[in-house]
Amino acid sequence: MKMLSVLFSLVFVGSALAQSGTAGNPNFDRANDWRSGMPNVLTIDSEDVAFDGGSVEVPFTLNGGPAEVHLAVYSRDANPQYDGAAFGEGGVGNAMLRAAGIDTLISISGGQTFSEGSNSITWDGRDFNGNEVGAGTYTYYLFALDNISNPTWIGPGSSHSYWMTNRVDFNVDPPVVWTSNQGTEWEIRRGELGLDYFQNPEAYESFLIPWMNERLGQEIQYWDVSSYQPDPADPNVAYITNNAQFDVARGSGVWRVKFDPDNGTILPDEDWAAADRGYVRINARVASSAVSQASHHSWVADDGMIYLANRDVEEPLVPAVISVDRATGEIANILDLSEIYLHETGSQGPWGVDVDDRGIYVSGLWYNPISLPAHVTLDGDLIWLNRNGDGFLDRYFGEEATARGFAEDGLDHQMAVTHANVGRHHIAFFSGFNQPFWGTVLGPDGHGLFNVNLPKMPTGLASDLYWVSDGGSYDGLYAPTGQQELVHFPFDVSTGVIGGAATAIAELTGASLPSDYALGDNYPNPFNAETAIRFAIPAAGVVVLDIYNISGQLVARLMDGELQAGSYEIKWDGRDAEGESVGSGVYLYELRAGSFADSKQMLLLK
Repeated sequence: MKMLSVLFSLVFVGSALAQSGTAGNPNFDRANDWRSGMPNVLTIDSEDVAFDGGSVEVPFTLNGGPAEVHLAVYSRDANPQYDGAAFGEGGVGNAMLRAAGIDTLISISGGQTFSEGSNSITWDGRDFNGNEVGAGTYTYYLFALDNISNPTWIGPGSSHSYWMTNRVDFNVDPPVVWTSNQGTEWEIRRGELGLDYFQNPEAYESFLIPWMNERLGQEIQYWDVSSYQPDPADPNVAYITNNAQFDVARGSGVWRVKFDPDNGTILPDEDWAAADRGYVRINARVASSAVSQASHHSWVADDGMIYLANRDVEEPLVPAVISVDRATGEIANILDLSEIYLHETGSQGPWGVDVDDRGIYVSGLWYNPISLPAHVTLDGDLIWLNRNGDGFLDRYFGEEATARGFAEDGLDHQMAVTHANVGRHHIAFFSGFNQPFWGTVLGPDGHGLFNVNLPKMPTGLASDLYWVSDGGSYDGLYAPTGQQELVHFPFDVSTGVIGGAATAIAELTGASLPSDYALGDNYPNPFNAETAIRFAIPAAGVVVLDIYNISGQLVARLMDGELQAGSYEIKWDGRDAEGESVGSGVYLYELRAGSFADSKQMLLLK
């Protein structure tokens, strides 16, 4: 990991913090608070809005039900490009470290409840400190969570939500719900999503883990199977992480297993090429680890790796993320995270891990002095780190805890995280532990946005909330109860631009009406921050102008609408349809109008 140029000095501020307590509703009634069958899917759709300063209305449409909606507004191109050396600080009470060049949070609304249909939410045009930000261009995110309607009981859950994971395999149809369970014996359960679990709560298959259950002289421990992950390419293959704390002879690591339906067991895949009879031993102790959620993060599946969070329990501490090649069973990389988890805190971690196209998300351990959720590149460069002080996922011990009215050991204020899960737009969910809410949402700059409240859940320890956002019929939040149930809540995110639209189109005045269709060369070319594209149409009609990458994938649609005859110029700022900056490379722009179609190349250099 590259050296961080800014030390992790801890800054504490007197922010309003929630008291501890298990999540859920003590008056929960399964028969009245849940439904069964296929999950409901919620969508929120919005559009860019003009902004000249002051208050602005952001219109949106909810489809699929009511929702609690949050509006987050971010700067856009406000910081210099990250040069690999300097890190900026930000957030309430300087509670964060982040790389320069990242759009940063300006304002976040409190959750408001809206009905299905057309709605709008207001931003007062002010930042956290109440200052007017003035005219400009800003990115916004709208978060919609239906915690009002009855959620869907969609499958079996683990017996200990804060240790084991639940996963849904969407690579098969209908999807399959997987979970690990520990009773008198270890087992893996497989249930079909969409069944009526009210009528048959045990509508699942069970597969025993014989090599775990046959260990002589050792008590079965509920953390022996730390995580479970189905293989995205083969529904009969999976990966199980092993806890070395109670299997020292074997050592910690990851098993590749195959299912034997005829005998109701799962067995190690002894043909796993470079593995020890289906097992990859990690030299460093993995007291608790999590496999990243490759089943619905295509980048991880394409990457072909299994990512393990390495938390040691014995000296020397080696906090790390370890990647294992799925095809060969070889350890591909050990990313040392000591500077995050050992600097000034003595913190053991990381505990959970997830991966997207930008890098690796990690969370701290639930009894760590500080939670320390973080996002780093695959090379270990820090993107952001959320420390104590912003009122989200803060954890205090000793005098700091006493000053805030908590017990000195911090156990009545466990604002800690267990698992990390990232979805669209680099929005991360960090599941809670011993909190009065189910989890916390952090934005793409690492700043806390809001806590997730799921009132139609039984009380319990929430720690494995995860977000599915494939644009399909199973999108939403998945939450285990810790009582052998997995529940789906409708959830969606929409993003857009407030202010001068980056793709604003302008008619070129003073020019005669064109006699033919034409697509001009973009300028400048090559370009860095922005380029302009000119075109002409001789007759009124629908005009479509698209940007594609060199592989032919649609990156952004700059124009799709009716135009009068004339000559026009449209600008592109190098962002995709989600408002994210794209990388350097060759891109194609294509104009379609009437029967005319033409395309040209341009080069983006950063």
